[in-house]
Amino acid sequence: MRKVLLNCGLLLLGMLLTMGALFAQDDKKIYQDTLVLKLQGRTQVRIVGWSLKELAQYSAFDSLNALFWKDFEKEFSAKSESDWPQHVHYLVHTSGKRRMKVDELANQAAFSLEEEKIRLEEDLPAFHFVVYDLINNRQIHYYVENAAGIKELQGLKFDNFKGLVETEKENFKRNYRLDFSLTENQKIQNRRAGFGQLQIHPDVKLNVIGGVLIPEVGLACDLQFLNRFGNEKYNVGFVYTALAYSDFKDGRLGNIQVANSYELRFLMNMNPYGKEANWLGLELGYITYDKEQTNKFLGDQPLRYGLFTTVKSVGIGFGAIIDLKNSNRQSQVISLRLPF
Repeated sequence: MRKVLLNCGLLLLGMLLTMGALFAQDDKKIYQDTLVLKLQGRTQVRIVGWSLKELAQYSAFDSLNALFWKDFEKEFSAKSESDWPQHVHYLVHTSGKRRMKVDELANQAAFSLEEEKIRLEEDLPAFHFVVYDLINNRQIHYYVENAAGIKELQGLKFDNFKGLVETEKENFKRNYRLDFSLTENQKIQNRRAGFGQLQIHPDVKLNVIGGVLIPEVGLACDLQFLNRFGNEKYNVGFVYTALAYSDFKDGRLGNIQVANSYELRFLMNMNPYGKEANWLGLELGYITYDKEQTNKFLGDQPLRYGLFTTVKSVGIGFGAIIDLKNSNRQSQVISLRLPF
């Protein structure tokens, strides 16, 4: 048992170091939480950040809101509503410097079909002004219908919605978006992408067991638990596979035997906020033979265990097979799991 634990510890350390180097190249946190605050008509504010819990404590909103509308009025107070730019980008740097991008290039935004679909589905007004809070790593999106909407936004304070948002704190971890109506002082809806899904798929591996190449083919049934953005978070599964091996004498294959493997596995996505799922998992299973089988190469009562990781849909595993009748009989296992 001590040898088993030592092997698992070393394998786990090696996998974590390898995966850490690979994940450093991936884009993290491409998903963010959003508070939607709806005012009169179609005017609304969307505050975007890493978590709803942090957004509910965003007291810097008041100062940024005041700064933006002050600079906006300075720039456009002499212009009519028809002359306003549809897109304004306002940056607040950690040094305190502010910059408003309203030139022609800033307003010729590249066409995005996804953004336009969202605009149509949610009936968003044409004027879209964004404040980039580089100090707190937040964004404030103003969707403005008309000049009356600006007046309402100028008077908006954090305390106007703080208490309302905090009434939903139990939903912060389960959802990625909360919508509130400030005119009716109530929550409209909460959103999350999903809870879980069941998948059945082929499981194909190439193993090197005790120095012998052994293919393995079967089916896996996985229950995937999703985070609030719909990304895979945990995976619990049952796997049935058949392992084929044979005697190898005088350069020829002979006496081909098939063993049956039944495994339980638990996986954790080490990159739940990135573009691709990368799994780290533990497998534990038992191998059986047909009654007439004579070549019990894997042991009389073989128990298998292992750790594996997947990167770019290709799995690499390390483990061992131990004979429960003879604990000194142990074979090291290296596996390559092919993507399906």
